[in-house]
Amino acid sequence: MIHPLKTFVGTLFFGNYAQEVTGHNTVLDNLIRKVMLGRPDFAVYVFINGQRLNTGYPIFVGGGKAVYFVLVITPAPAAKIYSQINDVIFTERIEIFSVMNCILP
Repeated sequence: MIHPLKTFVGTLFFGNYAQEVTGHNTVLDNLIRKVMLGRPDFAVYVFINGQRLNTGYPIFVGGGKAVYFVLVITPAPAAKIYSQINDVIFTERIEIFSVMNCILP
């Protein structure tokens, strides 16, 4: 594991130390498992100092096997921003759909 906290560097995520620090967070654990299986995913969960948005992406090398994994943790206020962006994108899709229905018979 690579982490800004030096005590995490080189530890296994599912090892005792990392699990104790993360509070055995099942939402985070499930996210890590899915990403390690090769499926990009995200999760919002409560951590020690507040809510977090965590996104994870597998990196495929060679024969199509996920070998590396990138996880980005963002404080929850950003999660609200992403929600607002999704709302804007949804509205734009409705507007485009409406315009296309008016233009195309």
